[in-house]
Amino acid sequence: MTDAPFTTAAAGYDTGFSDTRLGRWVREMAWRYVDAAFQPGDQVLEIAAGTGVDALHLAERGVQVTITDQAKAMVDVARERFLRAGEPFAGHTVDLDEPETLPVGPFDGVLSNFGGLNCVQELPRLARALAERVRPGGRLVFVVMGPNCPWEWLWFLAKGRPHHAFRRYRTKARAHVAGGPAFDVFYPSAKQLADAFAPHFSLTQTAGLGTLLPPSYAGSLVDRLPNLFARFRSVDERYASHLTNLSDHYVAIFEAQAGGEGAN
Repeated sequence: MTDAPFTTAAAGYDTGFSDTRLGRWVREMAWRYVDAAFQPGDQVLEIAAGTGVDALHLAERGVQVTITDQAKAMVDVARERFLRAGEPFAGHTVDLDEPETLPVGPFDGVLSNFGGLNCVQELPRLARALAERVRPGGRLVFVVMGPNCPWEWLWFLAKGRPHHAFRRYRTKARAHVAGGPAFDVFYPSAKQLADAFAPHFSLTQTAGLGTLLPPSYAGSLVDRLPNLFARFRSVDERYASHLTNLSDHYVAIFEAQAGGEGAN
């Protein structure tokens, strides 16, 4: 996995997603789980951290976050974000297909939001590396793009693009970010993710994130019909635990088992 696709996306990522109405909503929904998992004083490793929005949110709550991303441009944007906020910054450029190069820790938990894990080719290898870095009982909070997304089916079928509508069912799909080069994307189910992270980590909770809210490429609909989608958001939040398998993203929370080197 190279940094080029995400290097081109770094400058406009916040404008195109984080700062949009839809982006704020789904991030706030994710933070419900993030804030429950990590407490002030915790040492957290964030992987595929992007522009540091989640890391700064945690830092302002007293959580100490070490961020990593495969694109140096993303890490640079995150550093500037922390400097403006007056928060100390720790960031590294790391390719998750070489997870042995991640910071050593030990950490109390790991965060990856909005599909970072979907770009990883060998999840069991990542799991082994994280097991050496996370204390027993530590939590992993992952927000992953799942294989079943009714919004995507309808959106692309309506546009006469069935090839895109069902792309998540392929062993791997090809994607572009901000006009950059294509790269491989994988869409594991919660069970496949749990299998990949066993026996080092045990899956303890899953929840849907954005079943009735559209994916980011259809976010203009939310701006046009904010009241309607605000009601959809409320339904999403109320029934999230039942909607893991029908959402654009899902939340998967793991607990580290005893035996990893991170215990030392």
